[in-house]
Amino acid sequence: MMPFPELAAFEDFLAAARVLAEKPATGPCELVQESTGSIHGPGATLWLAYPRDALQLDSVLKKVREGLATIDAPSSRSVALAVLALIVGTKGTARHVEHANRLLGEVRQAELLVSFVSPGPPPRVDIRADYGPIKVEPFDPSRLEYWAGRGGARWPIAPKDLRGRIAFVGGLQGVTLINTDRLPGAERLSKNWSGPVTSLVDPYYQSVADALVDQLKTDTARRLSLAEAAGIAGVDFSSVANWSSGIHLFTWPNSPASSAGCWAIFRWPSLVMNTPPSGIWKHAREWLLSEFGIVTLSGRDRPIDVAAQTFAGLMQDARAHQQDGRVREGFLYFVIALDHLLGEDGRNVATVADRTSVVTHRIRSKTFDQELACVRRIYEARSRLVHSGSPVTVEDLREADALARGVLWAITRVVADGELETRDAWVERIDSLAHLFRGDPEVVTDDRLAAVGAASSFRSGPPPPMLRASGTP
Repeated sequence: MMPFPELAAFEDFLAAARVLAEKPATGPCELVQESTGSIHGPGATLWLAYPRDALQLDSVLKKVREGLATIDAPSSRSVALAVLALIVGTKGTARHVEHANRLLGEVRQAELLVSFVSPGPPPRVDIRADYGPIKVEPFDPSRLEYWAGRGGARWPIAPKDLRGRIAFVGGLQGVTLINTDRLPGAERLSKNWSGPVTSLVDPYYQSVADALVDQLKTDTARRLSLAEAAGIAGVDFSSVANWSSGIHLFTWPNSPASSAGCWAIFRWPSLVMNTPPSGIWKHAREWLLSEFGIVTLSGRDRPIDVAAQTFAGLMQDARAHQQDGRVREGFLYFVIALDHLLGEDGRNVATVADRTSVVTHRIRSKTFDQELACVRRIYEARSRLVHSGSPVTVEDLREADALARGVLWAITRVVADGELETRDAWVERIDSLAHLFRGDPEVVTDDRLAAVGAASSFRSGPPPPMLRASGTP
């Protein structure tokens, strides 16, 4: 069965979709990958722009995920988004559905070798430990360097320079990959994509590595569940992954479909700084003043000010968990913040979803209905966690963070405007707009949306870069 049906709606979506190195000025889009600059090279971004009036992006991603699941390949939303970028980057001028199905059929078997290496010097005592899926041992780069050398892959640092340091090493993980050496339409990449070919292919490998590392974290936690529950042993692998250098390598053997090769993955360790450089705060303060006219939510006592302060405090708690690598706790606190500000006693999740979507969909370049789907996914993840103990992914955390941040910008605009005195007056206006979006969306004007803080852009340019202390790429 072909993942993409031969329907005009899918054909039209793929025909109009584009891959871009910068966020488009208009139209719906989604960030596929963002890497920050470092001493090892400049940062880069990859955006997927897609048509407003065709299928919803999630409907297309669902088909990609189904196709990946059929071949037993990692199929998270991030992986599906990266695969869709490959499809769009190699498409021709017609028969786009056929092209997508061909690409999803080009696969190969590979293995991933995972190593997280401490930034500290080699230890003076024996640190070896076996946690099942993960082993702690002095770092030995011999195997990595051998296979990377044979396949022509390299990292921005030399693994041999880290020899002997504490390393958390995972066993070889088998994985089915899209065969990027045999992408249909690969010759069209230079026409559809302005950057280097590797910058379009790398997000796919990065997202697959993230999915496999997430599974490794889950497997390790399950292995240690009894000892950790009893409080007699434990290892916080999520934190380890954050403060260590991630030096990973995909390898694949010779086969009828492709020759042997490899792909190197590198994650620079996240640094939690107690005292950030003064320039970071100076830049943030200047932007807040320019955008909102205020730099803090504290110091005021109107009911809406108090509500905004409490919301911001819960987000601070979420970010503290996030910075320490506690994905589950960070996710829950972002959702708690949304519940506290936008929920009501006796009202269901739909109320929070409606209200969140009204104030965040424009700043996130989505339609109201698309944003509703995003919020509902987050609450479904929360429900699975609470009721069945299902793990929360880094992807879930990122989305909850982005939604809460969008709400923060909206209530900050309302607080700075000074017209509304209470949180209830604010959500009453939001509820009216949610009702109109369902019944008569044409009468939802920019002025009505601006009155509840739902802006489509920032007057002073994009916010300063977020401090990446959570290990996210």
